[in-house]
This record gives sequence, structure tokens and C-alpha cells, in this order.
Amino acid sequence: MKYTTIVLLALLMQGCGLFGKNIRIANETQIVKVPLLYCPAPPNWQRPFTEIERENLANASDGDVVKAYVATVKELQGYVVELETIIKSYDDANGSYDEVRKRFDAEWSSEPDNTEPAP
Repeated sequence: MKYTTIVLLALLMQGCGLFGKNIRIANETQIVKVPLLYCPAPPNWQRPFTEIERENLANASDGDVVKAYVATVKELQGYVVELETIIKSYDDANGSYDEVRKRFDAEWSSEPDNTEPAP
């Protein structure tokens, strides 16, 4: 019984191949239009080592502590400007990407569809 089932299935599969439509496998290269954009890695920046961290304020006078805090605030303000500049560069890159994407979408929708398979 086991062998007759296998033979019957083999004959049915052969019959489908003979009487059905021929299956054609295409191996041609097809062009796919996709914009590939590069986003650079963020720069390697480090948090500044501030004046407060450098000074030993345990035995310092009040005036020295205030001067250290003023210097620390200025250092941190400079650090914030650096970070804002980095974020702005990524915002500019994102805006450029949107322009390219819109242009690509417009070109893609205006081109005729040539996806018919070759005979």
C-alpha cells in the first residue's frame, strides 16, 4: 500500500506538469530604484572636565568657590553650544533627506511601469 501511494503521487505530480501551464523562472536582472542615503556617525565628543571637578574646594575660600562655579557654568555653556551644533547638523541632513525622498517619489510616480516580463 505504501508503494502504491508513492507511485500514485508521482504520477499525479507528473500529470500536473504535463497538462498544466509551464512555470517560467526569470533569471534576468531587474532594476529597482531605491534611494540609498548615508548618515554619518555622530562625532566622538566627551563631557568636559569642569573647573569644579579640577579644584579642591574643601579648604577654598568663598571667592574661589564662586570663581570655580562661574568658570564651570561657562564651560558647560560651551558644551551645550557644541551639542546644539551637532543636533543641527543632523536636522539639516534630515531636511536634505526629505528633499531627496520627495524628488525620488515624484520621479518614480512619473515614470512608466516597465515591469512586463520579457517573452
